[in-house]
Amino acid sequence: MKLLEYFYPLLYGSASSNEISSIKQLCFSLFEEYQAKINEMVEGSTEKSNDNDSNIDDVPGSNYLSGYDSFVNDTSDIQSKSELDNYLEEKVLPRSAAFDILGWWKTNGIKYPTLQKLAKDILAIPVSTVASESAFSTSGRLLCPHRSRLHEDTLEALMCAQSWMKQEKKASIGIVGPMQYLEVKDKRLQTFQDSDSEDEDMEDIGSGATN
Repeated sequence: MKLLEYFYPLLYGSASSNEISSIKQLCFSLFEEYQAKINEMVEGSTEKSNDNDSNIDDVPGSNYLSGYDSFVNDTSDIQSKSELDNYLEEKVLPRSAAFDILGWWKTNGIKYPTLQKLAKDILAIPVSTVASESAFSTSGRLLCPHRSRLHEDTLEALMCAQSWMKQEKKASIGIVGPMQYLEVKDKRLQTFQDSDSEDEDMEDIGSGATN
């Protein structure tokens, strides 16, 4: 929400508050939908556990904390804030490239169980399908019925060479910095050199075993 509060005034001007309110309402609607589903699952599991525990009620210590759980539920404030309210009121974490968002949700799942399930579904959705579609279209331009037996290393080299040429062209007109282009090219070149050295080592091992 902080991200929206910062960028939406730049994009929508005076209408930004309406856009932010609309998105916030959608978030709460989605949260309530997940909350309802989870409550149904919890009620069903509670009924099953009560049926299973009915035979061991007489065992000393079998429900040691059941009274405490009932006490907590009964004394909880009915008008308490939802998970989403508490989550939105938390301080924004420092922005870091090394931040592990999946690890964060795994750790904080006990605090935000409903939001954790929601995040699990949302984060699984790819932001864009451009990368996969671009890869398939590129392979279609490199492979054809008359050229369909290229080695995978050769095919990868052709695709990388095509990418380098495009980056070099962008660098020449100032879209991509020359140093950035060279850095990417050097890394990919090093990958191919390492692959070639591994192939040579395997050939030497094979020839030694034959001798």
